[in-house]
Amino acid sequence: MASPAIDVFLLFGPGDRNTYNNKVQPGPNWKGLTADAKRGGYQLTVSGPAFQLSVKVISDSLTNSEATILVGHGAGSFQGKKFVSSQIKLTDGLVLSPDGLYEVSWNGNVFTPIKKPTAKIKTNRVTGLFTCNSHETLPKAFEVPAGDSLVTNDGGADGETRLGTLENSAYAFVKEYVRSKGDVTKSLAKAQGAMNAGGKGFVNDKGDKLMVE
Repeated sequence: MASPAIDVFLLFGPGDRNTYNNKVQPGPNWKGLTADAKRGGYQLTVSGPAFQLSVKVISDSLTNSEATILVGHGAGSFQGKKFVSSQIKLTDGLVLSPDGLYEVSWNGNVFTPIKKPTAKIKTNRVTGLFTCNSHETLPKAFEVPAGDSLVTNDGGADGETRLGTLENSAYAFVKEYVRSKGDVTKSLAKAQGAMNAGGKGFVNDKGDKLMVE
């Protein structure tokens, strides 16, 4: 029997990670965690940073993997003083709330629908949206069957979270998920601890909260 798969997609450039004393901080040890996951009975695949996600790749992951973790920039707008993500841009598509997964062609930031969704996006056992404020609007694009979990981030008072903080939180989540053999509650607690640590170093990340839909 094949090992259960965990896919992590780092949808940002390395230079987007948190900076400290004018130096970009290195990302967590995904390579080491991949080896640990293999020893723990999981097949962890980490794509990126600066991975370009397509409709086929995300669809295949949600269909065939136990967990799909997206880390990167959500797209959306400010509602008052709070940023709210309503979409995730793909190379040939768009996750758009509340509709689901579009296939589109892009002309800069303008898209033309090719194939409109006929249903919301069905999560796998764990789907993680580690973006700025993925909590308020993005979940409406997903169908979460009983027993599955959709992990989101509220972004705190301003709705925004630094990429390095999001990546460290996703890393902590996956690390504990492997260690605990898929315990989402324990994984979320570890991820929140990493986010709290980011809030100590970067005041705008203070109070940002992860949750499960």
